Amino acid sequence: MATILLHESRPRRSGPETAGGAMRKGVSVKAHPARRSLASPEVASLSASLVAGIFAAVLMSACASSEPAESGPSETSAPEATAGGRELNVEEVFSGDAGSGSRERPGVVLSAEPEDLPVSGASQVERTGPQAGEVFYAAVFAGERPTGGYDVEVRDAVLRGERVVLEVALIEPPEEAIVTQALTYPFTVVEISGTDLQGREVRLTDEEGRDPGWPVEVIPSG
Repeated sequence: MATILLHESRPRRSGPETAGGAMRKGVSVKAHPARRSLASPEVASLSASLVAGIFAAVLMSACASSEPAESGPSETSAPEATAGGRELNVEEVFSGDAGSGSRERPGVVLSAEPEDLPVSGASQVERTGPQAGEVFYAAVFAGERPTGGYDVEVRDAVLRGERVVLEVALIEPPEEAIVTQALTYPFTVVEISGTDLQGREVRLTDEEGRDPGWPVEVIPSG
């Protein structure tokens, strides 16, 4: 009679096998507790509060910047009031660097009529301002200069009481400029309108407000 042997079956362990099919020993899998989510109610509440605070600050700043400024007296004065006089109109009519007479020293000659100025071609000047009365002409000479590239300008004219103040500027050529290697005599002729020379004192200043020391000659009218 055949004998049947029964063996107790054991549950098979799951897990990776070796190359030979044997089970690895000492390998176990543990279940980790679920981590707490960062998006907890406390963190969410704090983030919402920060966002609301930033939005409120931006809104208040925008409202403050859009408010109109209070009106009041302006602190900026007109150029005439700041300079203590009335601005005159200055218009250059022509210029050059070899004026008639080749004046060796700087100076200014004033006249009510352009043809009276000691400059070649002055008689050809056409008036751009009033035909008579509140207008006069100035020929400004820079004197003898060693090379070309020099220039002279009348940059401003102001009437202060009975005095006319002319701002003159001598312009030198840049160091790297290629200029004529010869003596030159820069000059400019300008028309100044807004007043006449009758009973006026004329004073010169440079860009720094100093007297350049150039002589001023006034040719009598008539």
